Amino acid sequence: MRDKILCAIVFALLLSVSSGQAQTQLDPGDVAIVAVQADVNDSVHIAVLKDLDTGTEFFITDKGVKANGTSLYSSEGIIKYTAPSAISAGTILSFGENSENVAPFSSVSGSFQLVNSGSDQVIIFQTLGTDTTYLSAVNLAKNTWDADATTTSTSALPKGLVNGATAVALGQDASNAYTTAWYSGTTPTGTVAAIDLAANDSTNWTRQNSTAGFSPLTSALTVSSDPSVIIYGDAGWRMLSMPITNGTVTDVSDDSPVQGIGGGSDATADANFYFNPGSDGTGTDGWMEPINVTTTWGDGRGFIMYFYDNTTNGSSELPVALDASGSEPGGDVTVSISNTYTLVGNPYKSNIELDDLTGNNLLQARGGLVSPVSVWSDANGSYDTYNFGEGLEVSTWQGFFVQSTPALIALGGSHVSIPASAKVDSAADIRTFNKATNNFRRIDLAVEGEGYKDLSTKLYYSSHANEGYDQFDGSKLQPLNGSPYISFVNNFGEGDQYLVQDARSFSPEGVQFYQLDFHDAGLSGEFTLSWPEWKNIPQSWTIMLTDELTGASIDLRAQSSYTFNVAGANQKLASTGIEAPAVKVKGSGSQPRFTITMDPGTSVSNEREDTPDRFVLQQNYPNPFNPSTTIRYSVAEAGPVQLTVYNVMGQKVAQLINETKTAGSYQVTWNAADQASGIYYYRLKAGSQVITRQMTLIK
Repeated sequence: MRDKILCAIVFALLLSVSSGQAQTQLDPGDVAIVAVQADVNDSVHIAVLKDLDTGTEFFITDKGVKANGTSLYSSEGIIKYTAPSAISAGTILSFGENSENVAPFSSVSGSFQLVNSGSDQVIIFQTLGTDTTYLSAVNLAKNTWDADATTTSTSALPKGLVNGATAVALGQDASNAYTTAWYSGTTPTGTVAAIDLAANDSTNWTRQNSTAGFSPLTSALTVSSDPSVIIYGDAGWRMLSMPITNGTVTDVSDDSPVQGIGGGSDATADANFYFNPGSDGTGTDGWMEPINVTTTWGDGRGFIMYFYDNTTNGSSELPVALDASGSEPGGDVTVSISNTYTLVGNPYKSNIELDDLTGNNLLQARGGLVSPVSVWSDANGSYDTYNFGEGLEVSTWQGFFVQSTPALIALGGSHVSIPASAKVDSAADIRTFNKATNNFRRIDLAVEGEGYKDLSTKLYYSSHANEGYDQFDGSKLQPLNGSPYISFVNNFGEGDQYLVQDARSFSPEGVQFYQLDFHDAGLSGEFTLSWPEWKNIPQSWTIMLTDELTGASIDLRAQSSYTFNVAGANQKLASTGIEAPAVKVKGSGSQPRFTITMDPGTSVSNEREDTPDRFVLQQNYPNPFNPSTTIRYSVAEAGPVQLTVYNVMGQKVAQLINETKTAGSYQVTWNAADQASGIYYYRLKAGSQVITRQMTLIK
């Protein structure tokens, strides 16, 4: 599945482009380099695989791409192409060094001049506003891409491109280059995905160290308008949606085999194709197999399909191109949904605005839909999550889980609407993000172990959220590959719920506490918890992570990650077949491993018990307790002291101390006879110093 599952990744701004005309937005593979000649008059030949509006611009460079996959190496040049009129898909554009300032080409910066020895690369990208998308790349210098661009002859693989699918490395080996190369296979025809796979297969290219016999494609290609997508990576599940009306399994099984379904490759094998009209955590968890390969399951419903990446029983090695022949729905699409999770998808050939989706519960915001939506990324081995209100777009072919509140069904509602007006196909609409209506703050959390990742969990603060349950408290979904994961745990009055994000108000009042559970899936070993991305978090906020097993306390601003060890109950067994995966997660069965404390206005000290002469808050004893427990603490100097108890919602339930104390050690007893069983936090504050600990009441 393409790396850009949702069109929400903003690359580094490479160029400032000011064009008064609406441009055709291009995605990776919408143009393909089909010939490169490095000599006195360098030339590049480009197949345009998507209709271009007049004024559409893209850029050609011989600069390498840096290790981050986005920034360009400083040397060499950039040429701009501007479509002088509407350009039809299949057109071949020819650029020569001697025409770099002859319309429709113009020099932007530096000098575009390919190294005569062939130790160079050609990369095409489009910049619209502040968003840059790489479209195609050819590497003449090596047969692999470098880790970084450190010279004019090196380049990392541009972000969003896949070698063998939307980019190709044509060098003789890791150190020997070619000067001339051109696509010389059968003239590619068919869908964009099929042509991309052919054009970026190095075996279809002629490569040499002379210009003799150079024979680039010049005739226009035949490009099908049928929607298509490239599936690349390793064997595993992909979450998809059919971009045509009344789609069936046969629309994809002609490209990659489907088994376990009547009329498929092997009806007796485990199915590798499922849809999910509604998960409730019981039975098959909502997963259903089509009756046969000609069964329609409904416009706007997503599906998962397992790709094998081998040549057994009719399978193909990845990458493969999927295409579907037919028309997209002619109007709005309405999808019936359950009162928990439903796998839906983009039913159109265009990207759609996520914020245009609504449920039909008139009493709740967004018609009862819960944020975030969840998208399985096989590349990451994790769900990726995306929130409503952030101006995001869902790519064509993309399926995703949407959650609704139970009240949606209770009040008679039963569907999500995907309006045709949600489609976006012009740069102005796509890049202005004018549907964003949610003030938000966000910290992404990630956990990684050997071969496993979970990237979906978030600390989230929204103008539409509060400290109780709200529609941004989305539930956690179990990874399709059964890998370890983290989830927030909260009890809103109906038992523990496991959340992908435990949302709070945009400007919360007082200290906020979070329980973060780690589910090891039976695996032992070393794992790393990190917080790689922060959005709109005020500098005054102090956020601490406490490992309840080891007692370690980490300031999230001071450190970028925390490594911890896990002794799993049993080693995870390798899967021996394809099974419909579980949907909703379960708890680890033990006390949550971590506590996160967010203080919006004070600094937090992580002083420990090894400095009792200064400022200490000891673990309460006994713990767990019923109904009383003793708390001991020490302060180093005279001054106001507060010892406060909070519940997991961050609500104050007891003020144990609020008075001036002289330097010394003290103890206080808390009787929680009037409180419910659960986890509580006690917080000691003396001057600017603060320590918070957790305790458990069990009745």
